[in-house]
Amino acid sequence: MPMILLETKILNDSIQMRYADNPDPTQAAEWLEFRAKLLGLVHPYSRGGPQPLGNPEEQFVSESELAALRYMRDVIGEETQRLSNLVGRIR
Repeated sequence: MPMILLETKILNDSIQMRYADNPDPTQAAEWLEFRAKLLGLVHPYSRGGPQPLGNPEEQFVSESELAALRYMRDVIGEETQRLSNLVGRIR
């Protein structure tokens, strides 16, 4: 079963999202949960370059979710590259 979005919480200063392959936490074999600070997020459809996401209450939830996912994708990409560089040195 693919992972699906189970929960999004928009807090005062961050967004928290939880994905899992099963809505029942005791049955889930795979899950991903993260929290990202709102201050560092960029609006997903900025014209003329990256623009801060701004007040999440003025955005559609999907815009905030997309901004958070793109941020986490970049963080995971950087960590993937760092680990790839380490593995490359070991060989």
